[in-house]
Order: sequence, then structure tokens, then C-alpha cells
Amino acid sequence: MAARYKTYRIFTDMLWQKDCPVLLEKGAFLYDTVKQLHLLQFKFCNLQSKVIESVHIEIEFPKTDHDVSTVPINYRYHEIHAAFHDRFGIQSPIYVIKKEVNEFQLTVKSVHFQDGSIWTGASPLSPLAAPDYLTSLGEYQETFIQEVHKIKDLNCMNLPTDRKEFWYCVCGTVNGKDETHCINCSLPKEAIFQLRDPDFLKARKQETDARQKLLEAEQEAQRLKNLQAELENKKKRKKVLLRITAVCCSLVLLFGIGLLSVKVFYPEYHYDKAVSYMENRNYDNALQVFESLGDYKDSPKKLLETKYAYAGVLAENKDYDGALAYYNELNDSMDVGEEIDLVRYQLANEYVENGRYSDALKIYQDLTDYKDCAKRIPETKYLMASAYMESKDYKTAYQLYTELGDYKDVPERITEAKYHYAGVLVDQGDYQEAVDLYKEIYNYKDSADLQKIAIFKKAQKFFDQENYSECLFTLKKIFNSLKDIDGATELYNECKNKL
Repeated sequence: MAARYKTYRIFTDMLWQKDCPVLLEKGAFLYDTVKQLHLLQFKFCNLQSKVIESVHIEIEFPKTDHDVSTVPINYRYHEIHAAFHDRFGIQSPIYVIKKEVNEFQLTVKSVHFQDGSIWTGASPLSPLAAPDYLTSLGEYQETFIQEVHKIKDLNCMNLPTDRKEFWYCVCGTVNGKDETHCINCSLPKEAIFQLRDPDFLKARKQETDARQKLLEAEQEAQRLKNLQAELENKKKRKKVLLRITAVCCSLVLLFGIGLLSVKVFYPEYHYDKAVSYMENRNYDNALQVFESLGDYKDSPKKLLETKYAYAGVLAENKDYDGALAYYNELNDSMDVGEEIDLVRYQLANEYVENGRYSDALKIYQDLTDYKDCAKRIPETKYLMASAYMESKDYKTAYQLYTELGDYKDVPERITEAKYHYAGVLVDQGDYQEAVDLYKEIYNYKDSADLQKIAIFKKAQKFFDQENYSECLFTLKKIFNSLKDIDGATELYNECKNKL
């Protein structure tokens, strides 16, 4: 199934404002293919030790040729529970009416903490100044990385850089000005900044170069020593070789006699045995012997014939996997395309009998023009969709039924799948999607009543989020039915009082 969200733009600049408790690490402009709306998502990081419960932000956009709306968006992240260095916001879509967003201005209006305290701000977040790069060290870059690794083995992204209100660690993490250790890798600030000193790096590089020269001199001395030892060993081996030559000459005669048996009598005996196995349909043993004979006589040809015959026997005994394995081996040497198609067709039929509809469907689709595969494709999809309905995976069942069009009673089953899937969406809290589905099948069973209940639950969610204006707006859609829904009238009156 295609992904629900399409990514149009990624914003990688980190944004922050002096004294702000949170840092914007990245953002994204997306499109929701289900709701058919554009949205923004942001990833924030808690920079201080207090637990954050909620954050209120304001987003402003510049005018564009396609969209001149400049109305700012106010959004509140609820029930965050973000502790020190926790990330939040990436799972919270902020829907916008704009068709494109290339830039924006974001202001953190307030941050509410677990201890009841509140931080407020009025200035927009701005891009953080970049850190100093490792390449600025020139020939001492590698020396700096080695010195960092003596403290901790990690990937060095940049030089430690002090920007007054914050500082960058070598791992690339942004830290508050009062942090004595990196909040990500725990490296001590004072220690890693000392490593930047040019005189220190120069001295360390000279020490390393001196050790390397000493090591190379020791390796050269060892190489010369090994060479001398090898020359002495060659002299000893020459004496031993003369003695071995005399022994080998006496063995040649015996070896020649044995070779005649191995090259002539032994292969002929086993070749006849393999042919006998093949004639008696003992293909397993015939295969082993023909393979051991290599190129003797026509053993390669007999081996192919045996594999072909054995594959046919396996297919007759419904060992389709085994038959396919042999036919695939033969595909480069023999024309077995028709046999492969037949075995795959039989295997797909067996999959259907055993309820493995997905595996069967893949084969039928590969063999669309073979026998009645074109007819079996919708039959198999229908059976697979029905199986998903029985297992209560209504979403997948609905997708498969949709692909089948007017096949059999599919239109009625699509309606039934929508009905059950809408109920699942309500249980998951996806009320708007459930409302949309109930609307499509408004006259089916009690869909009209269930749609109103889903709208009521959506309003309850807005109320719990303290978004009373949206709650009231949602309830007005079912104003004439409030009395029929338990608790709806009370929620309406309470929401009006809040406003």
C-alpha cells in the first residue's frame, strides 16, 4: 500500500532563540494523501533539566504568488512529558491550507513545565551559527581526531565551538552555555576545547611522527633478519630434496599400476552402475554417480537426462519445490520453460488449497497468459480478501475488494469492509477518517448513527485538548442529534461555558 504521507520539503537548519528552553532540530512539509491536506511537522529537543508538559508555538509565512495568505498558525503540543534532552513533536501533524511552504518564521510563545512554571517568548527562532570545521586545522586534523579518541571513541563531526549562548561538541550536539559536559556524548567541555590548541596539536603530531619512524626502522630490521633465516632454510631443504627424489623414483612404478585402475577400470564400472540406476528409475543414486564421473564418456549428458527425469517424478509426487529446483538447474542447458510453467501452476493451485493465497497470487500474476491463470487471479484475490475479513483485517480486505471492481458480490463486501474498518478507526482514535467512511456508506445498517457518534468522540478529543472552539464547531454538525447521544448535550453546554 502506498505511503500515506508524501514529503515535499525538508528543513534542516537548527533554529533557536536566546534563553529558549527548546531547540528546533529539523522540520518537514508533507502531504496527507488520506485527508488530502498539507501539513508541517517539527522535531524539538528539550535543552534544560525540567520536564516539559506542553509547548505553544506560532508559525508565520511570507506571501507567495500561489498563496498570499499571511494568517499565522497557533499550535499547542499537549502531554509531551519531555525530560532533559528528549525529542518531541515529530508525531504531531500541523495541517495548513498552503500548497507550498519554502520558508516560515516560528516563534515559541510559551513552554509549560511539570513543576507548574511557565517560560514565555516573543522573538522568532533564528538559525544557529555553524560550528568551526575540522578542515580548518589543516595538517593537524587527524591528530585532533586521535586525541579525541583517547578520551572517547566517537565520530568527530566538527571542532568544539563556543557561541556564547551555546556551544557545539565535537559530536555535533548543541549544548547550553552552562553545560559542563555534552548532553549527548558526555565529553567534558573544558577537556575537548583544550585539544584545539595549535601548539598542543603540533607537539602531539611530532611525537606521533617520531614513533612511526621508529616503528618503520624496527620493521625493516625484522625483514632483513627474516630474509637471512630464509636463505639458511633453503640450503637445508635442498639436501632433504635429494633424499626424497630417490624414494619417489621407486614409487613411480607402483603409482603407474594404480593409475591404470583408477583411470580405466574404476570409471567404467561406475558408469555402467549409474546407467543401471537410471534405467531402474533410481534417479537419486544415478545422479550421485554421474556427478562423481565428471567428463567420463557422456556422463554430463546422462546427468542432464537424469535430472530431467527425476524432476518429472518429483512433480508427479507433488514435490513441486524439488521439481522446480531441478528444472531451474536445467534451464540454461535444455528447453524446460513449459515444464517450469506447469509445475508453478500446479504449485499455485496447491497454495490456494492450503490457504496461502498471497503466494498463489504472485505465481498466477507471473503466468497471466498461461491456461486459466487470468481467471484464477480474481478468484484468488476474492478468497484472500474474504480471509482478511474473517481475521478482522478490514483495511486490507477493503483494499483487495476495491481492486476486484464488480466481481461477484464485491460491491456489497466493500461496503461491509468499510463499515467494520470505520469501527476500527474509531477504536484507534482516528475519528475523522471514520466519519469519512461512514459518510460513504451512510445508508448501510446503522452507519448514520455511528457517524454521529464518531463526530461526538472527535469533539470530546478537542475538548480534552482544551480546543473548545473546534469542539463546539464539531458538535454543531450534529446539533439536532445531541439529545440522542449519551453525554453530548452536557459536553455542548460545558464547551459553551468554557468559551
